[in-house]
Amino acid sequence: MTTIDYSKANELLEALDKSKNTKANLKAVLNRLQKNRVKSSDEIFKYLQKIEGDTKPSTWYSFLTQALSLMSHKIIPESKDRESMKEYLFKLKTIQQKQASPEPTEKQAEHYLSLSELQAKVNSIQDIDKRLLVSLYVDIPPVRLDYANIKIVPKQSDIPKEDNKQNYYALKENTITLRDYKTKANYGEQTYKLTGEQKKLIKQSLKVNPRDYLFTNKYGEPHSNNTFGKYLQQVFKEVYGKDISLVDLRHIYSSHYSIENYPRKKVNEVAKRMLHSSKVNIMEYQKNYTSHTIPADKPKRNRGK
Repeated sequence: MTTIDYSKANELLEALDKSKNTKANLKAVLNRLQKNRVKSSDEIFKYLQKIEGDTKPSTWYSFLTQALSLMSHKIIPESKDRESMKEYLFKLKTIQQKQASPEPTEKQAEHYLSLSELQAKVNSIQDIDKRLLVSLYVDIPPVRLDYANIKIVPKQSDIPKEDNKQNYYALKENTITLRDYKTKANYGEQTYKLTGEQKKLIKQSLKVNPRDYLFTNKYGEPHSNNTFGKYLQQVFKEVYGKDISLVDLRHIYSSHYSIENYPRKKVNEVAKRMLHSSKVNIMEYQKNYTSHTIPADKPKRNRGK
């Protein structure tokens, strides 16, 4: 039952071990709910949505926060809409934070292409290795320069357990395992699947050029981060005609999957795959490309032959 017993709620609030100021704020919200004849916790979110347009944003934000606090302290029953309320609160908070976030620099704006524009050209790239490289940085969340030194093994069980300084690609499972990357101390070893199309490209590439590493330099050796970064920028310049750097790609991807366009769960998932926190993702990587449209949906591609 989510019916609010206001008499009992006031007793519980009075007994709550919180400061006078905190209790006064909670009391004000409880009184307003009662005054407006909100009979159950399940009616709170609808009531808030009803008054949103006529309420000062800061007041409305505070009201939502306090209503959730009343539930968490078990002063009133938990609403079936609690997760939706938390999601809405997170979006409001994020938008407020982003209003203070920096606009892209003039150079970043010049380098900008939407994620849809980047993805749309992948299958027109004739060189298999270059198509794979671009796909890894636009079709899935782009990591840093961690693909510079990826050793290929037939299957995951062939990855040595004691080797902590090597990254791997397991062909059978189609997975990348990262053991050596910038934020490993925070996130530990990471393993994730590539797409079916990416696996197909890798198999085609290995058939033409058998090798032990996913990407190699002109001597057939794995890249250093420095040479891989230069190679990445060179390929993107060739394909898109712009000096798009790795940092640009990470900004573009994060900005596409912003909290304004996607649920919090998806935004957090993208941040995790990019090997940084959601806070870093929002505050440092997401840019206000105000003169550009960031589509919410991935476009259909023209399939390359």
